[in-house]
Amino acid sequence: MKKRISSLSTKKKSRWQALFLLFILLTFVFFVTFSVFNLPYFYVKNVEIKGNVRLSSSEILEKIPSPFYNSIFKVSLKKISGEILSKLPVKKVKVKRKLPSTVVIEIEERFPYACVERKDGIWEVDEEGVILNRLKNTKGFPLICEIDPVRDKKLLLEAIKVIKTLHLVNLNTKKITFEKEKGIVVELEKGLHLILGTNPNYRYFFYLPYIFEDAKRRKEQFSFIDLRFEGQIIASLK
Repeated sequence: MKKRISSLSTKKKSRWQALFLLFILLTFVFFVTFSVFNLPYFYVKNVEIKGNVRLSSSEILEKIPSPFYNSIFKVSLKKISGEILSKLPVKKVKVKRKLPSTVVIEIEERFPYACVERKDGIWEVDEEGVILNRLKNTKGFPLICEIDPVRDKKLLLEAIKVIKTLHLVNLNTKKITFEKEKGIVVELEKGLHLILGTNPNYRYFFYLPYIFEDAKRRKEQFSFIDLRFEGQIIASLK
């Protein structure tokens, strides 16, 4: 009986010794790691910015918490990414550490695809309908009129879809307006108007090059083409 008690006591003592040694080891690792991570060698000294075209590096750095002279391991990559996405015309951001002392920011900017006319002026919008910068003129971009781009986001996206689809058949849009009776009206670069209605029939767009080619052969010119009606395309000659 005494032998058994002594054996249990020895095992218990060994267990406590093992736990104590593990505690000492973990404490040592913690302090070593803490000391290494806070060495000046790991302080951020450089920020590399990639993918920026319209935005300058200084514009981007102004919008984020300064990472310089902080331990690279303490810099919040998520916070930097969030600040850039919320304050700049950027579609995607990836932030990563490059040891020992560099933070790398990779961005995908938003670029203007069209412009929209508002009460306070003309504004760039990208292909997702995100409002970018204010303009003095259209700079050659298709102009979308008669809508509020914030309140009427669905109409704005419809207009952008029209521009994209016409571009597929090599037709460049000059202006899009939303009219009460005719719906969407497109003015092409050559002055021709397309009347699309409130629910554009996009498959008709692919007939237009053939219609124009036939008119050219006949030496005819159109003033407008009405695509509102199912099963028919109405073309008015000048």
